[in-house]
Amino acid sequence: MRFGFPGLAVLLAVSAGPLGAGDTSWAFQLGAMAPQGSLKSDPQAGAQQSLGGPVLGLLFERSFRTPDAVRLRLSLAGLRPGGRNPLGTGGAYTESDWSLPEVGLDWRHQWTGSTSGWYSTVGLGLASPRLDRTAHWPLSPGGPVVGGTTRFTQHHKPAARIGGGWQFNHRFSAEGAYHFVNVDSAPQEGFGVSRLAWFELAVGIHWGRGR
Repeated sequence: MRFGFPGLAVLLAVSAGPLGAGDTSWAFQLGAMAPQGSLKSDPQAGAQQSLGGPVLGLLFERSFRTPDAVRLRLSLAGLRPGGRNPLGTGGAYTESDWSLPEVGLDWRHQWTGSTSGWYSTVGLGLASPRLDRTAHWPLSPGGPVVGGTTRFTQHHKPAARIGGGWQFNHRFSAEGAYHFVNVDSAPQEGFGVSRLAWFELAVGIHWGRGR
């Protein structure tokens, strides 16, 4: 699994400037993900596993005088090869290695308390998912295996997320979210599916005045 997403990282840093004034904070998130639908079970592109990761997140948040806040989010999720997709006969198979980087803008609402309690989030963004599909061909039953990897990437695809969490105090939180990304299913694009979806669960550590 590889996370090469420098363009969106730069976009996050540049975009943070206009939101820099006011009650602001930073947060780092670390968690795991559960692929859903085609991302999990597609016979060609699916990861064929129920749990993956890691999930990494970098958040820049500006709070208002209300229980609401807006945040810029850079998230990096991935699925290492874990399951096999049969490829014809003779024991051949493929493995899927997914990288799912995303940049987005979220709206956050604190439902209870001021520095602790339940909150919800909803956001939109752009993702550049990448699939490394590796094929393995046994030369003979029980013998040596040869293979090769083909990489497919789709850039700047519309993404959305909805979730919620619990703010334990000004420093720590736990958050769950459902992500989905609409992608091009045309055969030449390599994915063969039209939507990538996953649940994620992450813990966060916060710094700054906004917490």
